[in-house]
Amino acid sequence: MERNIKSSQNTKILIVDDEVEILDLLERAFVRANFDVFRAEDGAKAFEVIKSEHIDCVLTDIRMPKCDGAQLLTQIKELGPSAPLVFVMTGSTGAKELDLVALGAIMQFNKPFHSIDVIKAIKRALGVN
Repeated sequence: MERNIKSSQNTKILIVDDEVEILDLLERAFVRANFDVFRAEDGAKAFEVIKSEHIDCVLTDIRMPKCDGAQLLTQIKELGPSAPLVFVMTGSTGAKELDLVALGAIMQFNKPFHSIDVIKAIKRALGVN
């Protein structure tokens, strides 16, 4: 599913990871790419942000405490057609991760990754330059 937003300026991304270093790194990279960045340390906090803000896309880790990426993806998909696009990132590969793409995640990024590659892929999926 591609959305045509045209410019990354004012495009809202929510980054979800229980590792603060990853949040910091990705936040800096997306701010440099002119995204409005929101962040959360787990899926439960992320869903609260989604309910209070119009988020265009979510970049979430899969393995997190309280509410993991799979649970968050399920909650987001229940929002229907206006739900943000969801991208997942993981440090491991396995059946659970592959199921998330089948459940509706747009793309999976395996850690370690280059933030510029992630930004390019997300911009492409959103239809922004």
